[in-house]
Amino acid sequence: MGARKLRIDIDGIIDAATAAPELGEPFLDLASGEVAWRSDLADADDDLGRAIEEEPDRFALVPRYESRDEFDLMRRFADSVGEADVRKLLDVALGGKGSFSRFRDVVGGYPDLEALWREARDSALLEHVKAWLSGIGIEPSFARRKIEAPGIVPRPQELRIGLFDLLLLGAPEGKTELLEGRVFRRVRLPGPSEARALFKRLARELCEHHGVAWRNRFIEGKTTYEVGRAHLTVENSTVCLEIDVPSSIWDAFAR
Repeated sequence: MGARKLRIDIDGIIDAATAAPELGEPFLDLASGEVAWRSDLADADDDLGRAIEEEPDRFALVPRYESRDEFDLMRRFADSVGEADVRKLLDVALGGKGSFSRFRDVVGGYPDLEALWREARDSALLEHVKAWLSGIGIEPSFARRKIEAPGIVPRPQELRIGLFDLLLLGAPEGKTELLEGRVFRRVRLPGPSEARALFKRLARELCEHHGVAWRNRFIEGKTTYEVGRAHLTVENSTVCLEIDVPSSIWDAFAR
């Protein structure tokens, strides 16, 4: 006998498979394709229980996605990360008690990595649920809910004086000039190695200012780094920082 086709709430089943045990027992109603919880309606618990007792073939208990499965998935994901510095952070996060929250904290610091993790986790959960449905003779049809991709909220471009504006433009006796929409700051170091070290340090500080988690690959083998309105370069013993300055901000300091 072939599998029975059924329109189901696939996201509801995934949510049920990953829900905390104290929320109750989730059942898939094989007539409606919806998920029913014994703890959803206090006065209806007995009714649902009686319905399950009277029609046991109509309801299927949704199997939970166990924490060990989740941990194995996190472990495989960490091992797949190609950047050694980020992979090391994930390795440390997965060691010992509290590994789940530490892993989420690390991944959450990298918008692109978080997007990949969410995609990998969602794919694994979907396959888990589909395998279970196949095992009980269900060929599902479904529509997925839209999940917004994580990302950095862009900073507004209107008049908003920030740290860089203050440091570069705020000195009463300063000689800052606006050249082609940018202000410049340069420093010459004793040698290329010192300049390179400063270049890396400034790049990290720019990341922190813009809410971007640092990664060594941002500057590996490069002499330039750009983020937001900042443009950082290193050449021989000289480090140069250029900042795009909107005319509205420049005018505010020129008054």
